[in-house]
Amino acid sequence: MVDSVGSKAARATKWSFLTQVISKLISPVTTLVLAHILAPEVFGIIALVTMVTSFADMFSDAGFQKYLIQHEYDSERHYHLSCDVAFWTNMAVSFILWGAIILVRNPLASMLGDPTIGLAIVVACASLPLTSATSVQTAVYQRRFDFKTLFYSRVGSSLLILVVSVPLAIAGIGYWSMIIGTISSNLLLAVWLTICSTWKPSFRYSFSELKAMLSFSVWTLVEQFSIWITNWIGAFILGSMMSTYYLGLYNTSVSLVNAIVAIITGAVNPIIFATLSRFQNDLPKFKKSFFYVQKCLAITVVPVAVAIFLFSDMLVDLYLGSQWLEAATFLGLYALASSLVVVFGHVCSNAYRSAGKPAYSLISQIIFLAFLVPSYIIGAKEGFTVFSLIVPAARLLGCLTSHLVICKFLMQLSPMQMITNLRWVYLFALIIGVPNYILIDMCDINYIAQALLLIVDIAAYVILCNSINDTRSLMYDLLERMGVGKISAILSKQKFMIGKH
Repeated sequence: MVDSVGSKAARATKWSFLTQVISKLISPVTTLVLAHILAPEVFGIIALVTMVTSFADMFSDAGFQKYLIQHEYDSERHYHLSCDVAFWTNMAVSFILWGAIILVRNPLASMLGDPTIGLAIVVACASLPLTSATSVQTAVYQRRFDFKTLFYSRVGSSLLILVVSVPLAIAGIGYWSMIIGTISSNLLLAVWLTICSTWKPSFRYSFSELKAMLSFSVWTLVEQFSIWITNWIGAFILGSMMSTYYLGLYNTSVSLVNAIVAIITGAVNPIIFATLSRFQNDLPKFKKSFFYVQKCLAITVVPVAVAIFLFSDMLVDLYLGSQWLEAATFLGLYALASSLVVVFGHVCSNAYRSAGKPAYSLISQIIFLAFLVPSYIIGAKEGFTVFSLIVPAARLLGCLTSHLVICKFLMQLSPMQMITNLRWVYLFALIIGVPNYILIDMCDINYIAQALLLIVDIAAYVILCNSINDTRSLMYDLLERMGVGKISAILSKQKFMIGKH
């Protein structure tokens, strides 16, 4: 079974990586075009609308997706029954929530700080039944490690947003262009996954099965609620205490960093959960997989975050436009903090859920929020400059405090082993990052020179990784899993040895 899971995970990694790279590249391209057409205030309004739809969507899923991936079934018929129960429950909840939002749309819009967006919220929530159907089908594909189908469907739906939203934005309909594009994308994804799936919904239901599923999913749902609060509390506080302009700066910066980082994390996270779930009763293999995945994320996410921090002014100016430059400091510091949140927070949260301990993830989110909420309030009161400094620092401290404590005392995962496991990655980041920061800060370097410096930094990082046995073997393994083994073969001929480590 171990070999089977390992081989499936290896094949899945390539398709999952391709899915995230291409679909997440399409998303920034869409943002790039729209940011030059629409004002930051429009992105602030979209943030408020998305806050509501994501909240409702979380409850419409009811936490069943992770249950369908993780639970061990005694037969295929039993598994399909669970899928049917999840599908019809999700559908019922999504329509109930949509109806409730229609009734309270105007008070809800006023509470969010913009009384004019009630209709926009209602229309955007048309996606709820679509994402409910997609949630179950995605679980079916992930459980079977069928990331190839997910690749084509996600890329197609991402392209549709670009094709629909950009012409509508050019036509001058503002935030409606993004709402219509999202609904179109969700519709395509739901239809595509359903048609290609080996499982189709049937008219079966079992309350006893629902009860069994809720016994697991209720913790997952509570955990998802805490994650939703973590993701959106900043937008809510800024929407209440500052203008939609600053909300647009904040949310677009967060979305841009998340989109870049998600190229890597989005490819790995589903496979982390599916793989660790199969090893939940085998602690040695569970630990081995955990530390391997953590190092894989670190060797890719950390240098990307450092590059965003170093070249944040250039990235914002060229990518979003000069009207967004006030967001550059926050963007860079948020990227640095996010790299540690991903390497420690995301991997540890997946480990908790995979081991059947979603309550641990909830505890970590509560501790995280205890750091985060005060920073948002203080930052919003003091202005966006202070906000840009204090919020990333709170994210960093909150993440490390919560997860390292839980891992040490509840999960038998040593924080010291994590630090030792990742030492070379962070050392290489410092070796490259510190001189670059001093050079860029002290000298007035134009964007062409910064672009050339970035290329040199990438080459230097690859050389450093290739110089240590530990990071070199990991880098080659990642390239092989991504289906670009020829690159690893070329690099293997150029071994810059510092010594055997």
